Amino acid sequence: MYEAHLNGYTSTVYGKPNISEKEKEINRRFASFSETNTLHFGTIVKTKDRNKIIGACIAGIYPDSKNNFSTIYQVSVLPEYRRQGIAKAMILNSINNANKISPVIGLGVLVGNPAQILYQNLGFIKGPEYFSLAY
Repeated sequence: MYEAHLNGYTSTVYGKPNISEKEKEINRRFASFSETNTLHFGTIVKTKDRNKIIGACIAGIYPDSKNNFSTIYQVSVLPEYRRQGIAKAMILNSINNANKISPVIGLGVLVGNPAQILYQNLGFIKGPEYFSLAY
């Protein structure tokens, strides 16, 4: 996941993330989604031949979520596997998993990210634009 994220749009805007910080962020999301028993909303894609992870969609419901609204936290696909429909398939699978208990699923994307087109084509509605994100 780090390798896919490293070559993604966020890294081109903010620079290469520290691997241990990225690991902590992902582990926090896994822990939060595990608290609500919704970690299974996510999707992992592996190659058939080498069983190598080539894509991941991390999704679930945060413990403080109102009305069981779910979130897609991150969508990552290794560069050599992009533009093959993997991200779309992972997102649709996550939506289908979440739809069983969650009336809404949202995601955030950096302004200018080419993935915005994919998200809009999947039915996500553009929300307000944020120019700086604070943790």
